[in-house]
Amino acid sequence: MARQKAVVKKLQTVESDGKIVVNSGFGIENAFRINMHKALLGSNIPVPESVIVSTAEAGESVFDQLPGKGYWIKRGDFHAIHKEDVTFVSNPREGKEMLREYALRDISDVLISQHLVGDLVKFYGVLGSDFFFWFYPYEHNHHKYVDYEQINGKSLHHPFDQAELLKVASASATALGIDIYGGDAIVGKDGSFHVIDLNDWPSFAPCRQEAAAPIAAVIFQKFTQTAS
Repeated sequence: MARQKAVVKKLQTVESDGKIVVNSGFGIENAFRINMHKALLGSNIPVPESVIVSTAEAGESVFDQLPGKGYWIKRGDFHAIHKEDVTFVSNPREGKEMLREYALRDISDVLISQHLVGDLVKFYGVLGSDFFFWFYPYEHNHHKYVDYEQINGKSLHHPFDQAELLKVASASATALGIDIYGGDAIVGKDGSFHVIDLNDWPSFAPCRQEAAAPIAAVIFQKFTQTAS
């Protein structure tokens, strides 16, 4: 697992020279926030309505482009490293102030997404295998920023098509070019869902024993197929 930009570039260099890298360095870069949004949107993956803006130029009016109440501002150039890299604001005035904070942190571009009401579900998967695991993270005290539950609300267990979630999660990982992945989705009361995040090499914390063999098998397959 490597996410520092300099390391990712080195991985891409050795991959371009014909070496096998899992996950691909190019896939890791595709998982950076704005890159991810563009890739998922381009592959018809259901994602929240969003806009990409410059922190130096955006004002309150940019929020008028998004429906609903409340917005998520996310740094565009990388994954979330700190809690402040993904911030909820309840109105455009708060949003404008937060954009100033991002600019002061030298974050030039952000992704602003509509706030979706529904159940937060977290999932893990391994492309090329039957392994797929999902759960409600707030109910298992498994979320990086637990105070987000106050914003999202408690899980109401809206029914949804689990097979369809697997299908969309796999398509999302394929769109980014990562084999071993995890992500988050919001399930609405009508059973629809939207992918809000996708990561390479997640923790697999609640299912490491179950995931270990499929991960090893996929890596072994990739290396042996190349060798042959």
